[in-house]
Amino acid sequence: MDYTLKKFSRDIVWDILLREEVKELPVKVSDICAGLGIAVKCYRSTDGNRGFCNIVGGVPYIFVDSASERSVRRFTAAHELGHILLGHVGDFTDLKHPEPLNAEKLEADADAFAARLLAPSCVLFGCGVRSKEEIALLCDISLDLASKRMRRVRALRRRGRLSCPYEEIEVCSQFMPFIYRYRRASGR
Repeated sequence: MDYTLKKFSRDIVWDILLREEVKELPVKVSDICAGLGIAVKCYRSTDGNRGFCNIVGGVPYIFVDSASERSVRRFTAAHELGHILLGHVGDFTDLKHPEPLNAEKLEADADAFAARLLAPSCVLFGCGVRSKEEIALLCDISLDLASKRMRRVRALRRRGRLSCPYEEIEVCSQFMPFIYRYRRASGR
């Protein structure tokens, strides 16, 4: 994924976290969807598909396989939310994607959105997380996804700071009471 796509996805995640006033981890995807008027429904997959989204009568729906593990259901819902908000599905959003996308790029884009939404790196950095296991527990995500987010946190640590766009500072400020409680409880 090139920088333009990363920035596009990142900025939408920050906007959603701020607009929906998300203030603690784990992020409650169902609350975000409800706030945006997006219905989340469970279904039983017969083809191994973990989920999908669609716009029916102008109303966006996310369908998640009820047989999946909790962390998988959360990621799937966030992934499908990404498809909707990034403009991959129907006319739900006014956003214009910065470049044409093929199916592989669409999926990578939605995956990146979901990872950023469920485990915002600036919040993880602020919490002082030390391992993928800690991230998985804190964010209620899979170890595989937590490992990827830990790599991002390590990159921020090597840099010694966040990237510091205004929205990132706002997200950190919004999460600050949670970050303080977490650091105090973990002795950091």
